Amino acid sequence: MNRYGAGQVARNVFLTGLITASGFFSSAVANHPTTNWIPISTNHDRSVVIYADLDRFQREASVVRVRLLFDHLGAQEDPRRSYVTTREYQCDRALARTLDEQFFAEQMGSGKVLPADASPDCEQKVEGQSEKTECAAPWSAVLPRTVGNDVYKAVCKMQAV
Repeated sequence: MNRYGAGQVARNVFLTGLITASGFFSSAVANHPTTNWIPISTNHDRSVVIYADLDRFQREASVVRVRLLFDHLGAQEDPRRSYVTTREYQCDRALARTLDEQFFAEQMGSGKVLPADASPDCEQKVEGQSEKTECAAPWSAVLPRTVGNDVYKAVCKMQAV
């Protein structure tokens, strides 16, 4: 048995086909061989593909910690083409929180690291240098009929290996 539910496998096959058809999957994922990204969802207009990193997936009872990549496929005004975030989900209570995130100028979490709109309060500055620390945001409800809900459902169905 694999680590996904049958419906999730079908969705992943669909997403992989969608991305491969655009020529994006084969070129972008090939540039990042050290991360085991799998597509798990898209936004409503399919301009953003959301990936989960299987190598950094953890489950303890009903709490899931997962590293996600949000990748913008088309042109946009915002120079941030992708971002990588670590999130936790309380699968039994439909709650989520962000532990950290980094924004990038290129697709698939590559290129120059760009600043976020606001720095977390717990980010520490060391002699003019930013030191990345884990800074958990408060738990918040996962809203129904949103991309966040789609991601929540997908990661809560996944199993650690």
